[in-house]
Amino acid sequence: MKNKAAYTLRLYVYLVFFSTALIGCSDTPAKISPYGMEAQRLGELKLGALCDLLDTWDTWDWSQIWEELDSRGVPRRYCVDPGVRRVVDFAYALKTHDKNQSLSQLSDSYLCAARQMLAREDKFGSEEKKILDSQMQKRQLSPASCERAISVAAQELCESYRVPESDWTFDEIESAKRMNSDVLTQIGALGLEPYRYCETISMAKLKEEKLREAERLEEEKLREAERLADELEDKRARLAALTRQRQFNIDRLRITTVTYLGNETCSEGADHTILLEGVIGPDSSFAMSQLLEEMRPCKDSGGKTILPVKVKLHSGGGLLDHGYALGHSLRRFRAHTLVENGKVCASSCAVAFLGGLERSLEDNASLLFHAPYFDRKNEYGKIDPDCKVGKDALNELGQYYRDMTTPEEGDRLLDRTLWYCSADDGWVITGNDAARLFGIASSE
Repeated sequence: MKNKAAYTLRLYVYLVFFSTALIGCSDTPAKISPYGMEAQRLGELKLGALCDLLDTWDTWDWSQIWEELDSRGVPRRYCVDPGVRRVVDFAYALKTHDKNQSLSQLSDSYLCAARQMLAREDKFGSEEKKILDSQMQKRQLSPASCERAISVAAQELCESYRVPESDWTFDEIESAKRMNSDVLTQIGALGLEPYRYCETISMAKLKEEKLREAERLEEEKLREAERLADELEDKRARLAALTRQRQFNIDRLRITTVTYLGNETCSEGADHTILLEGVIGPDSSFAMSQLLEEMRPCKDSGGKTILPVKVKLHSGGGLLDHGYALGHSLRRFRAHTLVENGKVCASSCAVAFLGGLERSLEDNASLLFHAPYFDRKNEYGKIDPDCKVGKDALNELGQYYRDMTTPEEGDRLLDRTLWYCSADDGWVITGNDAARLFGIASSE
């Protein structure tokens, strides 16, 4: 019974792994002169100082040091065997050196780690191993369950391990070092390589966290994209429910009307748009007059027109008289004429364009003006324009220009128009700024 108690006492010292409450490793003090021992008791010295005394005292004094080591439960090999010294130092660092401590108080992870350590250290006796084996059998701890217990405990400890990042402050780095030092001591007490284990765990964890963060952001992007798609689809559905579209195909003319009923600023009427494409012919003015007659422009509560009917023109032209007629119809209904980006409104279409009460071109839209001509063909079957149309025809064109713009702007436009006697070429204006400069466009 006495021997078993002695073995148990020694075992408490060998268990590097008994507790997680750190008090710091003992420092190795400077050598103490043996001649001062009468004034200082051995019990007040640290273990390192006791070992230093072994290098200086005579052989007959060693027994006092052995007794002191024995009283502390420290193996005598502590002073001569680095492996034993490391074990005991860890035991003190972890505050596991307690003569009254019971093995039953140890966690599974530290009990397993202690047994694995003793298995590696052949210098320890078999009695210590038997005591540990008995305790492990009571807990039904197998080698596999021990591996799991140690791994789980180590990973939990490494949760507190922090890998410094480039944007950390000095204080943050120092705080992490202190915390990491405690963690690494306890990891070492589990019989693992502290730095390698926690660094591996931390880097893997950091990589996993970054991967999870990337996945989370990707999921958020997908959800946001789905939300926007649903929102867009909902807007399209609501817009479609509030939009009325009709199309009219008349000879070589195509007219499309779009009416939007959802504009809340309209106390009366609606937001109307007409797209005219094709040849300006005898049906253009009639069809447009009929449509404009039934369309009520958007007006506010005071009866003021805030959104006139917009007429978009895209045509290579037609007969001049039909351009005059369409232009007068547009002016009578106070429509807003517009040429869109990439589109051209030429010849009699450009003449009709001037009928808009408000006129504008998008940046890459063009108007083409040329002199009026009689349509005749040459011997090759190609159009050979005859621009000698007579004074009356020119006066009529000039008067139309002046009526739709101003006298000065109309005369300038007529002069530029007459420079070009061609069925294919003419004076080209592109963009709203250029058109405003010549008074052709009236709004921004």
